[in-house]
Parts: sequence; C-alpha cells; structure tokens
Amino acid sequence: MPSPAFQSADQAFENAKSLRLSAVSARTDDRNAAARQVYYHASLALSVAAWDAYLNNIVRNFYSVVVIAGDQKFLAMKALAEDFSGFKLNKFNTANFENSRELIVKCTGYDPYGDWGWKRRRLTVLQVSQLLNQILKVRHSFAHGFPVPTYPWTQSPSGKVRLTNSGVKDSEDLLRHLVSATDSGIASHIQHTYSIVVQW
Repeated sequence: MPSPAFQSADQAFENAKSLRLSAVSARTDDRNAAARQVYYHASLALSVAAWDAYLNNIVRNFYSVVVIAGDQKFLAMKALAEDFSGFKLNKFNTANFENSRELIVKCTGYDPYGDWGWKRRRLTVLQVSQLLNQILKVRHSFAHGFPVPTYPWTQSPSGKVRLTNSGVKDSEDLLRHLVSATDSGIASHIQHTYSIVVQW
C-alpha cells in the first residue's frame, strides 16, 4: 500500500489531469487559445505542487513509522533528527532535482538517486534531472510573469513557445514516476535499515 504522502499526491495529480483535459476539450478557435494556456499553466503548477507536497509529507511519514519502542537512546536520536528535518522542511522552497534529493537524503538517510532513472521512458537519471529542472523553471517563469522558456516540450508543432497537452502530460507523468519511485525506495530503505516493514 502506498504512503499517505503518495495517496495525497496521487489525488493532486488527478486534479491536474482534469485541468489539462479541460484545455484539450476546449474549442480550438483563437478565442480559446489563451484560455487553454491558463488550464495548461494551472495543471503544470498543480503537478509541481503535488511533487513539492509529497516531498514534505514523505519526510513526515518516515518519522511516523521509524520507531523502536522502548529504546530510549534511539528515541532521543530520532527526536533530534526529526527536529533537524523540521528545520530543513521549513527552508525547502524549490523542488528541483538537487534540492529534492538533498532533502530526502538529509532528512531520511535514503538516497533516491539510483531510483529516479525512468526505465519505461528510457531516461537516465541525468536526463530525469534535466527534465525536472526544466519543469521547475517553466513553472517559475509563468508564476512570476516571465515568458515560458524554450525547451523541446514547450513548443507547439509549429514552433510557437507555449505549453501543449503532450508537454504538460509528460511533465505530469515524470512527477508521478518520481513520487512512485521515491515511495518504493523509501519503504525498502526503512525495511533494510530499521527492520520495519512499512504498512502505511
């Protein structure tokens, strides 16, 4: 069973998908072109928010299950680590590849790097890193009123720089993959490190 963090993110991704599909179903006249972009921007922003929230929530989920009852020394160390993680979470504000990995490693001891490659799409970890960072830059650009950066996935077939259904869907799929891979990886980490089988 997936973690509570996963379940919450999954619902947010479904909401992002609904927004994206609303853009697809809009009539294709020029009047609706701007409206479609609003739906695509909202969908991408919601997917990024789901990823960010997942990272925050999975750290909290980690501390809720890593318990060795009656071991006072362990509980004292856990309290210190949990306080440190709370500090890191409060300062966490950009869920790009490097920051996300650092947050997970420093707060849980699990390094997701090897799990973040996307075999199904034939993307290496380096390619995933580049794509995730592009997604964050695109989201940052329109959130702050800047033009959308030019990447292969932010261009229409005619070459116009804008969000498209396929680009937003691919972004959503990548973020879903990262959530799923992290969830599985951290459950395995808990089992191997603490001999706790996670039941979430």
